[in-house]
Amino acid sequence: MKFIKIILFSLLGILFIFLISNLFFSKNFKLSTNIEINSSPLIVYEQINNFKNWANWDPWLEADTTITFKISSVSFDVGAERTWNSKNSGKGKIEIIKNNFLKNIDFKISLENNNPFMATFILEPSKNNVRLTWENRGELPYLSRIFGPVIGKMMKDDHRKGLENLKDYCESIPSKSSDVEIKEWGSQNIILIKD
Repeated sequence: MKFIKIILFSLLGILFIFLISNLFFSKNFKLSTNIEINSSPLIVYEQINNFKNWANWDPWLEADTTITFKISSVSFDVGAERTWNSKNSGKGKIEIIKNNFLKNIDFKISLENNNPFMATFILEPSKNNVRLTWENRGELPYLSRIFGPVIGKMMKDDHRKGLENLKDYCESIPSKSSDVEIKEWGSQNIILIKD
């Protein structure tokens, strides 16, 4: 009986420490990773803005062989959705919610039984080069806050792999964007090829 009480009090102590420890971790998380891509900004933008192109660089395709994807009938720009189902990663959905041409694309990511969080790709283009930043931010449930650093490390590895894949793919496409000029005309963006 004494042994059972010791085990019970030990388990209650561990549970208490776990619950209190979550108070000392932030409920918000933000993770940012960037890379330089020596390719036309238009090529990089199109790879991110169209879910059909994600198969060219998606880090999760390599990491999870059980994952399957479905893309909405409109695969690009605001309103486009990509859902997934996996034995290892569960179910989820990512949707484009905001798009500033060649500047940034915002996504909302919804995971099964978890709070949704946000992702943004920020493009800083020049003639034949793009500095691309991949950012995730959101709020962790109280009981998950203690795992924030571990989640951040896992996401950082995915970011790094995805950005390296994207860089390799975009740089393999021949381009010469010095002949391409982008002009804003009212509410429209126009792409011109200089002759």
